[in-house]
Amino acid sequence: MFLLFPCCEIDDTIRDVLSHRLAVLSKRYPGQLPSSATHNWGTRLPQDIHLIRPSHWDSLPPVSFLDAGPCHAPFSGTAFPSASGAKTLSKVLHIIRFLTASQRMSLSYLIENSAGATEPPTIIGALGTPLRVKATSMGSTVQRDSLIWTNMSSHWDLINHYISHRQHGIPVASLLPSIGFSPSDWRAQDGQLSLPRFSGVRNGPHFCLNHDGSPGPGMLATGDPSLSPARFAEPPCAVRAAAMGYTLQDINVSKFRGQELEDILLPILGSSMDLHTCTWIMSAARATNAATTPTTSAFFAQCDAPPAAEIQIVDGGASQFINANRHEFHDYEEFPVHARYTLTGVPATVYGTGTTKEVYTTVDGKKVATTLTKVLHAPDFVSFAPHGISRLFSQGRAQDAGATFTYAQDCTMTLPTGSRIPIRRLREWGLYGLMVEPILPTSILSPPPTVALLSATSRGTAQLWHRRLGHIHAEGIKKTLPLVTGLPSSLSHVEFCSPCVLSKSTIANKSTAPGSRDYPPFHTLNLDSWGPVEPSLQGNNQFYGAFCRSTSFAMGRPIRSTAEIVPYTCVA
Repeated sequence: MFLLFPCCEIDDTIRDVLSHRLAVLSKRYPGQLPSSATHNWGTRLPQDIHLIRPSHWDSLPPVSFLDAGPCHAPFSGTAFPSASGAKTLSKVLHIIRFLTASQRMSLSYLIENSAGATEPPTIIGALGTPLRVKATSMGSTVQRDSLIWTNMSSHWDLINHYISHRQHGIPVASLLPSIGFSPSDWRAQDGQLSLPRFSGVRNGPHFCLNHDGSPGPGMLATGDPSLSPARFAEPPCAVRAAAMGYTLQDINVSKFRGQELEDILLPILGSSMDLHTCTWIMSAARATNAATTPTTSAFFAQCDAPPAAEIQIVDGGASQFINANRHEFHDYEEFPVHARYTLTGVPATVYGTGTTKEVYTTVDGKKVATTLTKVLHAPDFVSFAPHGISRLFSQGRAQDAGATFTYAQDCTMTLPTGSRIPIRRLREWGLYGLMVEPILPTSILSPPPTVALLSATSRGTAQLWHRRLGHIHAEGIKKTLPLVTGLPSSLSHVEFCSPCVLSKSTIANKSTAPGSRDYPPFHTLNLDSWGPVEPSLQGNNQFYGAFCRSTSFAMGRPIRSTAEIVPYTCVA
């Protein structure tokens, strides 16, 4: 059974919206969400989840999928009348806990909170850190964030749509089919979208109008727009963000890194990609009857080199070096019991300690390699560090080792050898940082990936690999060949490439100098299939990835064979 728990107001219009979305998901993922299954809240279930008793479930089939969205967070001080007493997220968590404990079938869920920026600690502790979509202007005064908790993915088509339209605006109308609406479900009237069948959860002009009375950005008209007063509904958060011009770069996924990423996604994917490249991973819907056992190995797809330089926060009050990236440790000792430390004033879990190696560039341009010992491995660090920075440098530890620091007009760290390392002022964050190039260990939990070619005839084509590797220059191709298993041992000269000339898509390592130009989102995409991956991805033995180097964006989709990648080559 599919359990629909839309919010505190369980009415027919919201049931229609979620039932329609469920029908679309059933067609997209027939193995995970069979269309023959029933879906209902159940007339025998009380609306108040805290009143549900085990006897209420006696005559109902097991629940395989819970669709709870949009939910309203338990917060006060809102103008929305029903949110103050709803505490819907707590109710949904109660359902998940009850069903997980009382039935043998595993539970998939999709929960959307679109009514506030609060993140209840009890919800995060049980379901993990949500995906956050930045607030958009919903009128003259309303600014809100949207949070999504899910252990399945239902938005691949929507993400694919973002990429295919990366060079021009994205109309809301073109996005609706990607989230479950067919062209027959909506019609355009005077520039507004009319959804006669669906009312949505936010009805009323106080949430939807600008100062001049016009609909707020991203709002959808429901019913007949000519009626007075007009009714408007809030679309799903991804559509709203698209209407406001937001891209995937604006979605904060920095919290999905390190150990937390592995704990959440590895049981579903059976693999993980290089954490430098992949800050966003989309998986197929988890098989509802599959046991979620932890995987024994991780697969790091080293499709792209780590960024040329990364920020390491310099903290004068820190007593320890901190690194959130497990794959950067050369010598590692895991703690038998994960310890709790207070890092920069915030409690965090430390999984172990070890040695990391970094390269710094001196003020005169020379490279200096250093080794940091007794570095704490704390994946939680990225959740409260600005912009997902994953490293913290202890000034006190460095001074104990003989380094000196100068914070004058030219901020520098002088090593005992006399090498002077520039310290960068991060004015926008009020911090100081070192630019580092991490030295990765020779073996990162697993061997390098195997590249699956699109076809036998394409093997050895220099022009094809030039495009696949993100329109990389010839020197970059030579450096890449020995690093990835499956690439040809040698390639002929790359001939004239019109995209490089017309779109200037050839890029070298991104400059980190002050004032360097930021490339627009999706400036360069790398497209290829990766595999075979062991353990398999819920029955699939290949992995498709589209990688955007300039925005640290990546995503993937499990596929059964390399032939399935052909329909997606248009996005590269």
